[in-house]
Amino acid sequence: MSGHGITKRQLYVDVARAMAITMIVMAHVLRTGVVSDYLGSTGVAMFFFLSGYVYRWKEDRRAYWLGRIRRLVVPYLAVATVSILIYHAAGRFAAAQIGTDIGTTDILPNLAAMLYANSKDHSMKWNETLWFVPCFLTVLIMANLLERWIVWCGKKGFDLSAAIVRLAAIGTSLCLHYFLTQRNDLRLPWQWETAFAMLPIFEAGILAHTAISVHNAQAYTNDIKLGKCGDFRPIRLTTGTELGIALLSIALEIILTPINGQISIRGDIYTHYALSFLILALGIAGYILLAYGIVRVIALCGSETKTLAATPHPEDSRCKELDRSQISAAGDNRFLCLASYVGRHTFDIMLWNKFPVLIFQTLLPVVFHGFDKLYEAQDNLRGVLISIPITLVCIALCLLWTAIYQHVNHH
Repeated sequence: MSGHGITKRQLYVDVARAMAITMIVMAHVLRTGVVSDYLGSTGVAMFFFLSGYVYRWKEDRRAYWLGRIRRLVVPYLAVATVSILIYHAAGRFAAAQIGTDIGTTDILPNLAAMLYANSKDHSMKWNETLWFVPCFLTVLIMANLLERWIVWCGKKGFDLSAAIVRLAAIGTSLCLHYFLTQRNDLRLPWQWETAFAMLPIFEAGILAHTAISVHNAQAYTNDIKLGKCGDFRPIRLTTGTELGIALLSIALEIILTPINGQISIRGDIYTHYALSFLILALGIAGYILLAYGIVRVIALCGSETKTLAATPHPEDSRCKELDRSQISAAGDNRFLCLASYVGRHTFDIMLWNKFPVLIFQTLLPVVFHGFDKLYEAQDNLRGVLISIPITLVCIALCLLWTAIYQHVNHH
């Protein structure tokens, strides 16, 4: 009932995560505005959904939580402490350069804020992007408790559908979030109120993976009956259909966003509650399908022509299953190699991106006169375009720092 973890990392998941982290970093570069809100909310929602999609439940609670502490809590505390020390030394200068309000730069209050970890009262000005880590840990705690309850019910012989239980949990969590966020002054530790909105997205990822696994298992059974058996069995949509649905979903999301108004996951701002989550769902579906379609196109184009030519029914090649050689060909593609590498290091980028972003925001206006005026227009086409190379450089610097740290750590 709960064995829904994937046995190996899927390439399109890494590509989708690369898309999500690029959106998030670009939102941090832009800071404010409609485009920043759109990119940030869509990227964060994708990250929670994909985390649910690859989530693996473990019986060994001690090993699981020790792993989460090592991978989430320790890096959070380390990066937060570094951020607080830098903020203490240079916070007022940085705030003056980018024209933002600043809280106290004293170390002790900010260390207390690090432990409480709610960024909505601006007590995490030293690095507000880190709100995600304790909130994500909170979602994992709730998801793990739900999973254990589902397993316990199964062992006790209760005839409960895991899918129905998760759907009930999604509805309950959204109701709790809606009522909690009606109080604008609510600031729970680790942003529990925000976690109630992200748990449904996380659980939706689990449900999506379960549905796809069941579908592929049924397709695999049918293939065995027909004397066919492939190594890689995606849902059988034509590549054109996948890309068409992806682009349609993204277009609808973009159209509905200005109609709905602001969405801020960190700030728990959902102008029209139901429409906001519909928009997030369209963005998640659109960009993940786009990532899947891109991987599939490259895999099919990179495979040997004779393999496709040998297909008994050429009209079926558009929805042909990808074998190992085609997946290998996709994995050897330079673009997908780079995107996959970024996707595997999204958490590292999430931790460190504030530092290069802040350097660009504070130093570029000093070095290049007139840059500040161009950069202030976040929703201006020129401002958005200039943020793209800055975003890519910030991601590259985060990856470089991560590689250096891992190299030093191993030696």
